[in-house]
Amino acid sequence: MWNLTKIKEVVGELICNNILFAHTVLGCDTTSKPYGVCKAKSLKLLPTNTTFQMMAAKFYEQDATIDVIKKAGEVAMILIYGGSTNEGIDTLRYKEFQRKISIATSFVNPQEIPPTSAALQFHSQRVYFQIQSWLGFSLDACDWGWVMKHDMLWPRLTNIEASPKDLLQIIKGGCKGVCDSQRCTCRKNGIPCSFACKNCKGTTCRNAEVDDILVEDDESVC
Repeated sequence: MWNLTKIKEVVGELICNNILFAHTVLGCDTTSKPYGVCKAKSLKLLPTNTTFQMMAAKFYEQDATIDVIKKAGEVAMILIYGGSTNEGIDTLRYKEFQRKISIATSFVNPQEIPPTSAALQFHSQRVYFQIQSWLGFSLDACDWGWVMKHDMLWPRLTNIEASPKDLLQIIKGGCKGVCDSQRCTCRKNGIPCSFACKNCKGTTCRNAEVDDILVEDDESVC
């Protein structure tokens, strides 16, 4: 049997007071997870970085606005990835991609670099929604990173395209089958199949766009 009093004494009051944020910001059952970043990172930052502590505190405020959570989530994620808070997450993402390209001997997986600001804002909203739910406060999920589709809640992934449409239109694959393996050029490069693909046309395979509802704003989703 766990002795919670003893555990609290060992980890300290600061960690205990912020454990919900430390857990959710790097992924739990109801929030997305930054690829390859374990929860130990947030647990190490909390006792040593006052800026990270201040950003975590924003997620416990009952009346926090979406803009406040967006900014706090971005600063916290920049610190998690070891970047400078004087620059945005998109700048850090670009620099990290450049760094990986310079030393890469093979394809650089996009999920290994920091998330885009568009994806991160919805992740941060879900983190806030989950923490507030655990604290006993009821919020509308559709206001905080979720969309309703077929009577089910789905995470809103982003509100921008993966890349400029002109670029997406010239990337195509010629694989046969259902595009569910790395043999599919599009899947291998981390993008959905499109109408330019020779066989599937981006509509009949397992690598097609999930649904525009997860990418574009739709006033009817909630």
